[in-house]
Parts: sequence; structure tokens; C-alpha cells
Amino acid sequence: MTQPKVSIIVISHRVELLKECLDSIERQNYMNIEVLVHHTLKDPHTQMIENGKINRLVEASVGEYVSVICEDDEYEPSFVNKTVDAIETEKVDMVYTDRITIGAFVKHMESGEFTRDAYTSSIGCPLPGTVLVSRDAWESVQGYTACVYSDAHFTWKLCKYGMKAYHLREPLFIYRVHNQNRSNFDNHTNLFKQYYKENPELMEKLNPTDPKLSLWQSKTVTELLNHFYGDKVKWPKYAQLLLEPQKAIQ
Repeated sequence: MTQPKVSIIVISHRVELLKECLDSIERQNYMNIEVLVHHTLKDPHTQMIENGKINRLVEASVGEYVSVICEDDEYEPSFVNKTVDAIETEKVDMVYTDRITIGAFVKHMESGEFTRDAYTSSIGCPLPGTVLVSRDAWESVQGYTACVYSDAHFTWKLCKYGMKAYHLREPLFIYRVHNQNRSNFDNHTNLFKQYYKENPELMEKLNPTDPKLSLWQSKTVTELLNHFYGDKVKWPKYAQLLLEPQKAIQ
């Protein structure tokens, strides 16, 4: 039986770690893979240009399934094989896995849920950046279209428009933590302001008192709510209620 072709798009911000990423693709225990590499510009204001180029690479590819990865990350050898098996067995549009961090620290990080509530109650994205998605699903939501946090916005669109996803609970995606991570140079508060301005529905259940948030996330949520709504009395009802524990949430 012929294996479905998988198209892997590698986003390369720098070349220092590109070999490790490509080596992880070569080590896949799955044979029918094509790889397309896009070397991006480093100016953060060119993100929409980069998204357009990534989308064009997907258009130029021929795989039935697509995965996008940054050059400083890697796949475990069974990533493609197991995600393809899961997407076909479970009859879904997308498969996402857990991830393990390497570099500055090693940690198994379990992904969140692919639900509207998960997106609206957690800052950022509950899923890892790398997923396996069907070409039909990619095309139905027009790929990467947001200026910031493109991968988070992409999976949110899949959720928003009723696509089906399966959580493969294995750490098959490797996220490298290092001093040159692009995210280290971003002003995340400003990026979040832009992200939530473009996606206001994702602020429905943001709340700085959520115990799942780290200290910096809690501070960021407070700043975001103040930025968009002003004083706490103008915050969304959900955030106001959680700020007052004596009141029950309906």
C-alpha cells in the first residue's frame, strides 16, 4: 500500500541549527516525504510577507498532508508515521502531539485541548506550533493569515470553523530552548495586543487570577485587559467575577 505523501515546510530564520532540523526529518521512519525550506527575513514587520511565502510553498507542494516547522526545532523519528496513522485512523483534519523541550532545560510539555474554551481561557495557544494537517483543512482556512502568532491563529481558525483534531499524547515534537530563540527578542505584550485586537473573541475568558498562568502571564493578562477595557469595572464579566471569589460564576 502506497504511503500518503507528506509535505514538510521548514521555516529557517538562521542557518546554525538548520542541519539538525533536516537531520530529524531524514531520520523519520516514513518514506514518502518532501521538504521545502523557506529562509525568512528577520525584521518582525515582514511577518505577513513571510506568511505569504509559506502559503505559496504549501501551494507548490504536492503532499496530502502538511506540517510546518522552524529550523531550530526537530521531530522525533516516529512523528510523521504516527501522526499520519492517527489522522487516517481517527478520520480527523489535524493531529497534534505533546512536545519535549531541549537545550536550556528538558521538560515534557503536555498540549492543551482543541476546544473553543481552551483558546478563550488561556493566553496564547494551547497547542504546540507543529501539527500535521490535511491539505483540504489548510486550504479551507487559507493557511497562515495573521500578522502575529501565525501558527496559533491557524489552529484557532481550524477550531473556530469546526475542524476535527486528535491529540496524540506522545512527545513527538522537540522544541529547542536557546538564547537565539526568535521569541526571546519579541515584545510579547505588544504582540499580544495586536493578536487580541485581531481576534477579540479570544479574550472571552482571559483572567489574571487563573492558577494555570505563570506570574508573567498573569501580569500580561492584566495589562491586556486594562489596554482593551480600561478599569477593572469595565473588564468582561468572566474576569470580573473571578476577581471577586465570593461571587459564583453562572
